Amino acid sequence: MSSESESIDFNKILLFGSWAIPSRMFGWGFLGLLSGCAAFSSLRLSGTLEYVDPYMGSWIYFLLLTYVLLGIGLLGRVGYQRGLFLVSLYAMKSPLVAPFLAERLLKTENEEAQGDYKARLIANHQAFLTSQDFEEIAAKDGPVTGYRAEVVDHVKRQVSDALLVSFATREELAKTALPLTDAQLNPILEEIEARFQMTLKKSTRRWIFILVLVYAITPALLVLTRG
Repeated sequence: MSSESESIDFNKILLFGSWAIPSRMFGWGFLGLLSGCAAFSSLRLSGTLEYVDPYMGSWIYFLLLTYVLLGIGLLGRVGYQRGLFLVSLYAMKSPLVAPFLAERLLKTENEEAQGDYKARLIANHQAFLTSQDFEEIAAKDGPVTGYRAEVVDHVKRQVSDALLVSFATREELAKTALPLTDAQLNPILEEIEARFQMTLKKSTRRWIFILVLVYAITPALLVLTRG
């Protein structure tokens, strides 16, 4: 393991994560609370709840609790995912992390990673994921357990997966001397960041759609219960 990889400052990455993840979770969770209250209020204002109230009585307020918990849970999950993506981006842009991972994916001395360029990439990627090298580096800054273990594992998998996808389309890297220079890495990291942002947007839209769908189906079910 190179001395450069041992200099990766995981404490700084984890400190960033300890702010980024909870702040996104609570922020989006609060939006979920507001959305649940707004959905319930819209049913009140539309008269739907009064329509079924004689049959449900005070149980109708269980719907408010359900809406609020659904909103907090689903949008809180969105915030959690966004926080983890931010930590991965931060780690990827941190000194030494991307060069270390790039070197692990592109190295040629692994006997199991011989063959064509893409086969070597995949073999190196699998060998890296099953190794404890990344965790051992992180352990130099403290025990890798609990929250630390979750963040380290997420960064390890998400950043190495993203680099694998980008490297697979750049066969000219097969014979490139390691470590990669900043001029070689920076365009790749910018491409990965754009891909991360697109993935985040798609994931956020999907969870919001699910939440809105649940909110929309409930009034129809309430009306059916009256019949």
